[in-house]
Amino acid sequence: MQSFALISKQKIHLIITLVKRFLGKIFIKYFFEHFYVFCEKNFSFGNELCLFFMLFVNFIYYRLF
Repeated sequence: MQSFALISKQKIHLIITLVKRFLGKIFIKYFFEHFYVFCEKNFSFGNELCLFFMLFVNFIYYRLF
């Protein structure tokens, strides 16, 4: 009975982890697409800073998840 509970906890943790990664990837993709367009239209300092910021956000996200 105890091993069944342990297996269930592991499965639940795995499912939660997979869902977090999936939702996070969707968020990052959406964020990158719309933030880059926003940077192109609204800022005059060039796209390099926007690219750096997006890469930084991507790095932080993959370190957290």
